[in-house]
Amino acid sequence: MHAKTDLTDWALLHYLFNKSRELNLSKDSYIPINYKCIMNENPMLGISTKDPLTVRFKRLESIGLINSHKSIDNHKFIKLTNLTFSIIGGWQDE
Repeated sequence: MHAKTDLTDWALLHYLFNKSRELNLSKDSYIPINYKCIMNENPMLGISTKDPLTVRFKRLESIGLINSHKSIDNHKFIKLTNLTFSIIGGWQDE
């Protein structure tokens, strides 16, 4: 059985969704992750260190809401899954 999501998880997913749109990425593209940026742009999450984000990303991946990739130079990338898009409401091209 997987852990349930909470409002913070969905705030992160919504942030990633908006970030991918802002960067003009396709639905299937990986989003470069900058932990400091996430924390600075989302102070309402109350997350001030990298570790809680890492734990949340691992959990979101384990329940199929994101896929992650770490590059050779240790940069993290995340892609939202079709499950996430079906819950958020899909990818709407303008």
